[in-house]
Amino acid sequence: MHYMQKKTTVLTPNPAHVNISAGGVAKYATNKNEAIELLEYLASPKGSKGLAAPTFEHPLKEVNQNPIVKEFGEFVPDKVTVEDLGVNNSIAIKLMKDAGWD
Repeated sequence: MHYMQKKTTVLTPNPAHVNISAGGVAKYATNKNEAIELLEYLASPKGSKGLAAPTFEHPLKEVNQNPIVKEFGEFVPDKVTVEDLGVNNSIAIKLMKDAGWD
């Protein structure tokens, strides 16, 4: 039997930055109730696990059950709030543009 050697190590900062994803319903959406149901499902434990496992991310709560991600171990999220992100958004965009990001 052939075994692969582990060639990388995942180092998680403490605390770790947490990306935020958002969803919404368009004002003139035809199926508003269904759209709301979908967003509620995606925010539920079952729905967030379904999104997190194949993308190698942690769900809203708990640790990703994907065996590869479980090997990464636990992480401590940083204390940055959504409000902090909003306040610093224009500065972040300027820094990215100055660095050549398009």
